Amino acid sequence: MVVSVRKDKRVTREEWLAKGLEIFASSGAAGLRVENLAKALDISKSGFYCHFKSKEDLLDHILGYWSREYTETITGDQELLNLPAYDRLLVSMDKIFELNLSEYDAAMDIWSRGDARVAQKRKKVMAVRVKFFRDAFEELGFEGDELEMRARICAVYQMAERQVFGANKKDSERYRERRLNMLAAK
Repeated sequence: MVVSVRKDKRVTREEWLAKGLEIFASSGAAGLRVENLAKALDISKSGFYCHFKSKEDLLDHILGYWSREYTETITGDQELLNLPAYDRLLVSMDKIFELNLSEYDAAMDIWSRGDARVAQKRKKVMAVRVKFFRDAFEELGFEGDELEMRARICAVYQMAERQVFGANKKDSERYRERRLNMLAAK
């Protein structure tokens, strides 16, 4: 019998979370089982309990991981935040597409529909994302409904861009600056 080399190695909490989020996105909370997760990581499931108390604990951490890795990567990037508003918007659009930061948004939306705690966390994440775009458009001179609509359109489009273009970088790039120019035009 051949034993995988990986079975004896420790898997970090981040690796558990990343793989858990991946499985969660394809199977939902009900389909995320510790056994399946350990198998996908090619380790024994006993390692899971070094990092998490239970499946529910894992799901709580997945929610936080999604918020941190797929939102704060942009909204907490000080170098990005110091750019002029137009450049900040354009660079953030590039990064969101390049890093596929909206990859799990649909799964989180579906999960939030059946879990009030998740719905509350998702709402907070969306508020952070919209605020990021709102701040930039406000710097560009927009206010009131014009400001709010531009911020929301930008945030929602970023969540769905890969659904529109797939992973086709050229098409996405081709329209990105044109889209921003439309949103930034007075």
